[in-house]
Amino acid sequence: MIRWIGLFAGVAAFSLSVATLANAEIIFESALMGTSGDNGGQLVAPNECLAVNFTLTYATHITAVGGHLGPQGPPDQTIYGAILPLPPGATYLSGSPFAESDVLGHTVITLPAYSTDVRAPLDLTLAPGHYVLVFGSGRYGATGMGILAQYGQAIPGVTPTYSFWSAFNGYWADMGTLPWRFVVEGELVQPVLVSPMFLPDGSFSFGVIGSAGRLFDVQESLDLQIWKTLFSMTGPSGNFSFIFPPSPGISKRFFRLQVH
Repeated sequence: MIRWIGLFAGVAAFSLSVATLANAEIIFESALMGTSGDNGGQLVAPNECLAVNFTLTYATHITAVGGHLGPQGPPDQTIYGAILPLPPGATYLSGSPFAESDVLGHTVITLPAYSTDVRAPLDLTLAPGHYVLVFGSGRYGATGMGILAQYGQAIPGVTPTYSFWSAFNGYWADMGTLPWRFVVEGELVQPVLVSPMFLPDGSFSFGVIGSAGRLFDVQESLDLQIWKTLFSMTGPSGNFSFIFPPSPGISKRFFRLQVH
């Protein structure tokens, strides 16, 4: 698949060829990991669910969910993690605790003997949008009780929306602002070219995200017919940018990222 994005100012354009998925990374975390080994926190049980809202800007393949979790009682108990869409205009989920038809994906999380940063696999592809990660029990074969540890570390500038549901009140409510650690891991379904711009000296720049671990060629063409590979590289983690100096006498240049 090839996606074209054009700029018409100088003129420059670029395209993207897509192949396989990249290595999974943390795409959302509500707080940083705190001290492990402590089992104090918020209860997760058949009658107590905890949740956090998260937003995806691009289509994303989810590979795992988890957080700073521990047991309530003996080890090897199980809880579930489920992802649902956040209703348009809503702050929290509705329902008691939610409608099964709204669940996009779920997994069972086996809890360790003491709290630590836990993950469970979840294979799910999501479109850009607003979602909720829920921890609970009593569904999907999860029958245990656990805790979401209260000793996370707040991330500067990040203000997650946490909520909880209890069978005793029957509705979702605000869970406060303590730095509870929920985690969603995954990778972009395809690399995305971002922030194309001309710099003051006439150079052309664009950024790339979602290419971590992938081998790709950066190619250039003057006519969209003949492509020249400028260089090849393996994408690093995170975002990075390319800058191409101006070419006097050339009115059009096209660039593409071709992923192997």
